[in-house]
Amino acid sequence: MIRGDRLPTRVSKACNRCKKHKQRCDLERPCRHCVHAQEECTTDTLPVAKKPRLRKDNTSVSTPAPTEWRAPAPHSQAPERQSVSTPRTNASSHDEFEHGEARWNTPKASVAGSHDTQPSPQTQLKRGSSDLPEFDADSALAITRKIFRFQESPAFKDRATFAIPGGEIRHTNGTNSSNNPSAPLIPVSEIIGIELPTYEVCNKLLEVYFSTVHWFSLVVYEPKFRARYNAIVGSGLASRSDHGFLLLLLIVLIMGCWYTPKNRTGDLGLTANDMEALRSEMLKVVQRDFMDLMDEDRLEFVQLCALLGSFYLYHGRPRSSFSILGAATKTAQAMELHRDSEARLSFEDSEERKRVWWTMYTWDRFATITYGRPFGINDKDCNVTMPSEITENIHFDPLLQATQVCLSTYQYRLNLVYRIASPLLEDIYGMRSSHDTEGSGLPEMVATANQALLEWQNDLPAHLVFDQLNDLTAYSTAEEKMHSLQAMSLQLTYDNLMIVLHRPMLARRGYGRAGVQAMSPPSHFSDDMQEASFKRCLRSALRISNLQRKQNIFALARTTHLVAFLGMNLFTASVVLFICALSDTLSDTAQEAKRGMRRTLQMQKALSNYASLSMQCSTILEDLVQLILKKELEEMLQDHGTGEENTFNRPENGQQQLQNRHIQGEVPPNERGLQPQTYTAGLGTGLEGDHNLEALISSKV
Repeated sequence: MIRGDRLPTRVSKACNRCKKHKQRCDLERPCRHCVHAQEECTTDTLPVAKKPRLRKDNTSVSTPAPTEWRAPAPHSQAPERQSVSTPRTNASSHDEFEHGEARWNTPKASVAGSHDTQPSPQTQLKRGSSDLPEFDADSALAITRKIFRFQESPAFKDRATFAIPGGEIRHTNGTNSSNNPSAPLIPVSEIIGIELPTYEVCNKLLEVYFSTVHWFSLVVYEPKFRARYNAIVGSGLASRSDHGFLLLLLIVLIMGCWYTPKNRTGDLGLTANDMEALRSEMLKVVQRDFMDLMDEDRLEFVQLCALLGSFYLYHGRPRSSFSILGAATKTAQAMELHRDSEARLSFEDSEERKRVWWTMYTWDRFATITYGRPFGINDKDCNVTMPSEITENIHFDPLLQATQVCLSTYQYRLNLVYRIASPLLEDIYGMRSSHDTEGSGLPEMVATANQALLEWQNDLPAHLVFDQLNDLTAYSTAEEKMHSLQAMSLQLTYDNLMIVLHRPMLARRGYGRAGVQAMSPPSHFSDDMQEASFKRCLRSALRISNLQRKQNIFALARTTHLVAFLGMNLFTASVVLFICALSDTLSDTAQEAKRGMRRTLQMQKALSNYASLSMQCSTILEDLVQLILKKELEEMLQDHGTGEENTFNRPENGQQQLQNRHIQGEVPPNERGLQPQTYTAGLGTGLEGDHNLEALISSKV
């Protein structure tokens, strides 16, 4: 038979000869095997009684639902290989996809012996059904994993996937998850390469950490951390799977070393040089093993990044901190910390995950403001609830009585204020809208965010409201000190956000109206809104500068993890005060702004011995002060047009004419009751004209 004798016909069933010889038949008639053998290519139809078992109950459903799998057409091709005793006529997976009848799932009821069993709707995977796994936001490997799990097939379980993005997922519940009783215990030094300090020294360093860092960054869940710490450090033994927790412990001890006063190192039995050597040795181990831990997808890695990144940011390595922030954010998302876990986790495991995620969230928002970069976390991608308010034991020194303090309320309020400001921060720092900071929708966004921030501040609990009048005393308890520091942190965050939100209008005042109008299109902000924003920025900056009056809490803050955060906010306030002073150099407002700059400069110098950031900011602020003094000197010595040509040729206004006529005795009788006004506010007029700042400052927001 010659294949070209007649037009080829596409069919979906193997021919009789290919069935007999068990050969792969093609879709043309005659097929290539019959043409090669020079035999007739025929295809017999099977009896109706031997239809496939895919539809279990054809009588119960007269018309199948549109989303339900339908049996193939009578001429469907049989699979390549099939059992002789159980002939099947359903199409292969290739033909199903080719004919648009792809079937995602074959129910288990189709196995031999289950002909008369109707599968339940929950066991069938249908297109558009709620039983489908969620595929929208998953990788290809994650979808594959869900398919195998839905099919209840163990085939995928032992497959190697470490080289595939999203592979080798490890479900970890944090610092306790690696405590495998069956894992062999070995000395800690064999895992991290160094000996840990003695149990007594570690306790004192942890005492310092919890009093200086933990209340500010709640990345460690104290109950779980304490239990794991006592088990490992108390015995000196750990398993290989404890590597992540040991590195987390090292960074905690490093920060304890950093914030231990030099005159208190003797309490640990160490000299100042010994303490520095211990800190350097532990930091080298963390830096050495950092990349190895990154590949393990452990919660301890995100916790380590949060602490190491903030340590770098606050102590002279901001670029490294920004990179670590990116690594921590992506790792947290890979572990799905940004989503409520569907797994059945214990309360402690769930709370630890929430704490870690919200710590990353607030750090991302703060980094956006600090670095001036777009968000790394989008609010729309997250559905994690806020952490619960629980009490924690803040003491590790066995000589001190256990003290239960609730610190998590602070984290909840901090999360909330950043969520309020996020839409406007995204508009200010986001690349999508950076070209249109004067957009027509921005005034409404500013007004909405401003009102929400005011409500947030009014709703703060009493122990987190920063007391502007009273200071700490020598009799203040540890709980009162921590809550006062948290209140200071929230107040600084609030004032910093107010400045950032209203700063676009502040710039217009600082560079002069004429100059701004020449460089930019007309603003959508009304004059009243610009004046109100100017006033709010000034009030927030002055409030930050007034922290100098709280000497005790300021002295305590500079010995904690708040020191560099305080320094950055002081620098922001100083820049705002500089702009306010420069906008009208001889006004009363300018004098108040300069007094505020003096206070911020003094505080920065007081922080210089504790943070290199403050040392560098102090030098820059001194340069800004010099610019203000130079501008003020130029204003005072500037010739305002007192020459003869200006004196006699300049047109007089009505008040000046009336004054001259009084002097010359030429005032008519009907005008003699009018007295000329004298102007004594001339010194309040700057280069750009009188902006009436005194009225703005005296009125309420």
